[in-house]
Amino acid sequence: AGGPGGCGNGYTEAERVRVLAERIKVLGGGNVMLADTSRNWYKDNGISHLTISKEYQIAELHMDSSKFKSARGGHVIINGNYPADKYDKALANFIEDILPGRAEKIEPRTDRANPKRAAAKGYSYRLVECGFISNATDVGIFNSRMDDIARGVLNAFGIPPLGSNAGNNTASPGNGTGSFLVRVLCDLNIRTGPGVGYTIAGCIK
Repeated sequence: AGGPGGCGNGYTEAERVRVLAERIKVLGGGNVMLADTSRNWYKDNGISHLTISKEYQIAELHMDSSKFKSARGGHVIINGNYPADKYDKALANFIEDILPGRAEKIEPRTDRANPKRAAAKGYSYRLVECGFISNATDVGIFNSRMDDIARGVLNAFGIPPLGSNAGNNTASPGNGTGSFLVRVLCDLNIRTGPGVGYTIAGCIK
């Protein structure tokens, strides 16, 4: 929900990152909890009302935009009051490799609301900028290598991706390590365990 975000090369940020999030969910199976994209969590401070295990890893997906069409590359934004953890570093190394161009692969920030909200709840959080939607090269890589990006995100969290025909597969609940939530500003079903096989205990509204 909310606005389209950045726009460029015939796409909107909101639409593209939601497609990527869906692929991460398909390839990650029961180890990924994908938020329902019908809600704007930033606007209504939804993360402050979230109740999940502290073992979950939150990744918020975005694409950057610039008036300078040559600006490109992905990076990871973290709460500047805390050091980068192993997941931040693994994500940053991967995203820099597949979408190069940024001066800093990890950017500590203290002026972002959601990193502060997550920290206040004790949740491990990072925002992943998946290149520039305003840059044709980045958009081309994003579109043509979307499954590679999805697998790279999963691998950064220690989650083994399912096979290339993952559309018809379902992972066992709790299988693998590093279960995490891909958060895309929306509603979220809360389950009794780390996987879609567990009962829904409630929903953030």
